[in-house]
Amino acid sequence: MYIFGMKVARFASFAFLVCSCAALRPAPELRPYPEVRPLDLQSDPVVRRRGDVLWAERRGLKVEVTYIQPAHLDSLMHEIPGGKELLGSLRRTEGREQGWWLAFRMVFVNDTGRRIYFDPGAFFLVDLRYITRYRAFSYREISALFYPRSGSAFGVERYRRLLKAASGMLLRKGFVESGKGRGGIVLFRFRGDEEREVALVLSGIDLSPDDEEVRTADFRFDFSYAFRYLSR
Repeated sequence: MYIFGMKVARFASFAFLVCSCAALRPAPELRPYPEVRPLDLQSDPVVRRRGDVLWAERRGLKVEVTYIQPAHLDSLMHEIPGGKELLGSLRRTEGREQGWWLAFRMVFVNDTGRRIYFDPGAFFLVDLRYITRYRAFSYREISALFYPRSGSAFGVERYRRLLKAASGMLLRKGFVESGKGRGGIVLFRFRGDEEREVALVLSGIDLSPDDEEVRTADFRFDFSYAFRYLSR
């Protein structure tokens, strides 16, 4: 009986030690991870899909759109001088909702025979579950967000670094000459933890900025959206 009691005591001590070690081990940290995928069936009849890429052509203007996964966005930002600092600054503006940026790479090729003009600030993402619009977070918003509140040399220099990084990454408004192309990333602050469909709408692309007659082109690209938590 004594030997049996000793064995029980040893087993209990071992089990307690194992449980204590497990209790002290920190739980894996989870980070938000949005999953966005192009839909096979698109509402805009001119849109076509090639793998993860959606593309379309209307009135001589060709547009290609690709969703950028969060990890890929991080690596792209780190390759740009000042990009890592810009990414960290943007993430801090999200508070506890870090990682909820949706990033799309857009490429425009102008074969219209004349120059065109677009402003990414006019692009928006539609939450088709709640019919809510989210405007693009453009270069203009970044410029206003990080504008130095004081005239300190440090603040001004940081502001210049962040704008230079944003300029090297984001799609900026402007003209595209005939036979030329432009591309860049457009960001959206999207909130939602339920599965749904979203529509990326590129509106107000001016095909005749030099004419009195206004001719515009709009594009819509449809995606599925889901929200996951991944361990870091």
